[in-house]
Amino acid sequence: MKITKNINKNFMPVLDSVTNTYNQVICSGAAIIVIHNDKIVLEEYLGSQSTHGNARPVQEDTQFHVASVRKSYIGFAVASAVYYGYINSIDDSVFT
Repeated sequence: MKITKNINKNFMPVLDSVTNTYNQVICSGAAIIVIHNDKIVLEEYLGSQSTHGNARPVQEDTQFHVASVRKSYIGFAVASAVYYGYINSIDDSVFT
């Protein structure tokens, strides 16, 4: 599947929410990408990789240490896949 980029202003409230959270919590950077109907409809990068003065800005290849947070994202993704019928069960085999 090829994903194309087609920025859509209808998704700006998502960016506003992420930006507000970024500004309210203590963090150095954030990234957001929204894919809708196989198209990137929102892509934005905020801040830098750390709070050090010479830190690299967050960009498309930045890696974040998200620790246990990724379990929540994976759980949500699996639940969504079951709900929408992409997989039948959490016990389905996964092949790449």
